[in-house]
Amino acid sequence: MLRACFRLVICFLLFLWGIPVNAEEIQEDGKLADQRGMLLTEVGLLRQVVFESLLSSDLERQSGLRRSVLEDVADGNTWSAIFQLGRELNVQLFQFAKSVAVRDLGILRALGDIGTFELVAALEAAGIHTENRSTPQQSRAKWLASAAKDVRWLKHLLPRGDRSLIAVAHAVLSWVMFSSLGPDSDGYIRIESMSSMTQAWWLAEQAAAATVQRVCEVGFNGGHSALAMLLSAPASAKLVSFDLMSKSYTPACHRLVRTIFPRQHILIEGPSNVTIPQFVFANLDSKCDLIFVDGGHAETEALADLLYMSMLATQRTLIVMDDVGCKSQFCAGPTKAWNSFIMSGRISEHACQAEAERRWCWGTYQL
Repeated sequence: MLRACFRLVICFLLFLWGIPVNAEEIQEDGKLADQRGMLLTEVGLLRQVVFESLLSSDLERQSGLRRSVLEDVADGNTWSAIFQLGRELNVQLFQFAKSVAVRDLGILRALGDIGTFELVAALEAAGIHTENRSTPQQSRAKWLASAAKDVRWLKHLLPRGDRSLIAVAHAVLSWVMFSSLGPDSDGYIRIESMSSMTQAWWLAEQAAAATVQRVCEVGFNGGHSALAMLLSAPASAKLVSFDLMSKSYTPACHRLVRTIFPRQHILIEGPSNVTIPQFVFANLDSKCDLIFVDGGHAETEALADLLYMSMLATQRTLIVMDDVGCKSQFCAGPTKAWNSFIMSGRISEHACQAEAERRWCWGTYQL
């Protein structure tokens, strides 16, 4: 009975907004904003750019040590290439007082990113331990507290929003997720799709603006998007997450994020169609500068999330919706909901980005 009433309320509100509930899916032109793909694909493309830059150097620069660096990059010996190029630049600058090429400095930094990201990508198989050498297998609570301490240390060591910082934190959170995996309330063991490294980087960039003071998201899941945005947002910013808390690993992931950001993150448990309106009415003056929607994937659920989150938006709020325009059946509901808001003139779409089977779009509410 309650579910039926809820559906009637949603349909009535959508009718008032002029949004067609069963709108046909808008045809896409197939042109996606970014084809970089996931972490290893991006590392491969970055390596290719470095290799082509070294290869295009004049013959004199390709001789001797420079050719050895080129071979190391081609063979995937990243750290050897870093050592050799760094030593060469150091000798040129400090021993012979020779000038150093701007591109060489960029190549050295890019190689450092490649090496770091390769290590992060290997963590899933090799494992990870914290500064006090505790592991999830020894004591989950002790390891989680120590992991949070290490991420806080990295947060102070590296610049706000640094891609290596987000990559390492993403890997740590993934280990918390997998080490906490167990049966859900229905007895089945499952992992929901989480923000990939590329999406985490993208969301972090959006949260980095100095004007961002409140971020709101529907769907915390394993916390990868929340952690990335908090690591990049201004220190005064706060993030509010709405989540069902139905996954076995979500409480442990939330503990990690909350321990890293004890005063900046709020997780509100329950169905978003109930908790968002409750939050709105309890915080009438609160608005969100950035909204990320990755909640229920049924069309009615996605429509409700877009509708209720508009109550927390201004005309300058960036609204981002995950799983829009991708081929998987998993994307059908969010795609129809997003397109319905566009067709009705309630959202102005700015652009979309894709990686592999994932795609997300963003825009602003037309309030």
